[in-house]
Amino acid sequence: MKSSLKTSAAAVTADYLFYTAGAFIYAFGFYYFIENNGISPGGFTGVAAVLHFWLGLPTGALYFVLNVPVLLLGLFLIGGRFMIRTTAVTVFISVFMQLCAAVFRPFSGDRLLAALFGGMLSGLGIAAVMLRGATTGGIDILAKLWRRKRPYLSMGLVMLLLDGAVALLAAVCYKDLQTLLYTAVSLFASSRVIDAVLYGGDRGRLLFIITAKGQELSGKIMQQLRRGVTLLPAVGAYSGNSGSVLLCALREPEVARAVQLVRQTDPHAFTVITVTGGVLGEGFQLRAMAEQPNSRS
Repeated sequence: MKSSLKTSAAAVTADYLFYTAGAFIYAFGFYYFIENNGISPGGFTGVAAVLHFWLGLPTGALYFVLNVPVLLLGLFLIGGRFMIRTTAVTVFISVFMQLCAAVFRPFSGDRLLAALFGGMLSGLGIAAVMLRGATTGGIDILAKLWRRKRPYLSMGLVMLLLDGAVALLAAVCYKDLQTLLYTAVSLFASSRVIDAVLYGGDRGRLLFIITAKGQELSGKIMQQLRRGVTLLPAVGAYSGNSGSVLLCALREPEVARAVQLVRQTDPHAFTVITVTGGVLGEGFQLRAMAEQPNSRS
């Protein structure tokens, strides 16, 4: 019992360390590179930046106020534990935005560099939070709800679409086409980093191997690569010859060795190699595909 409690406490501590680090990275990227370089960020951060431009109110406070209705919506539709964590992240970001404004002097170099690095840091911060089962609030919650209806869309793509809509509105308000273009660069960089962190480590290759030596080849793959193989009976539509189709999911560094085994075992085998969006199962750990349970605990 005590061991279980210690494990749970350690997991929660690790979660909040990730939330704190992710919130700081996100807030720093926004303040240092984005806000003061004429680049309109997407999401509620972008709305807060526009309101800051018009009203002169603190961006961090505006960001939190804008998030309150969405946090309440998420509490109703997603569940209590997830939303408590997301609310904590939202508070962290709001506080770090104000701290960054008080401590750091914003980047004043090339706007393209600002867009790239600001987008990358924002994406890294968002991904760090999502890795531990929360979001940064606002658009992230809406993206999570959208993916429940369309789980085949990557989180980075969904957020790019939603952020893009907000950025377009902001660019119209600023009446500056360059702002829109730099924003597009920033949002693209952010979405790529999010997908790379959430999915990239577990993206793999799926091999379809059509061979007359299915048993022998599958045995070698399982023994030498220690990967599972699915063996399916097959018949050539043209030749009528019987054979096998082997399905095998591999990590990218393992593909070359697998191809070598195929050539050594059956030089006449036909191999198709595809890129997977992610692999879920034994030997692979897809870190961010699973959604939070729909509970209110």
